[in-house]
Amino acid sequence: MSGIPHTHHWFACGWFARLMSTLGGRLGRSVAGLLLVGGGLGIGLAVIGGVPLAAGLFDLCVFSALFGGPLGGSAIRTCPR
Repeated sequence: MSGIPHTHHWFACGWFARLMSTLGGRLGRSVAGLLLVGGGLGIGLAVIGGVPLAAGLFDLCVFSALFGGPLGGSAIRTCPR
């Protein structure tokens, strides 16, 4: 390693990313994705619903990655409280 201490990303350590990385957040994203896929009024909404469904199932936080933070929920859970 380079000897530089690891710093946590601002978004990943925020309340939203930490909430979404909990079991409740993962289940909520999965259910939201299932509802969008199942109740989709066309292929577009079904495809969009696949994003939160996959994120919940595979423990990913897409918003964290969009803001430059880690993609995996396990990395988000390492942030200090």
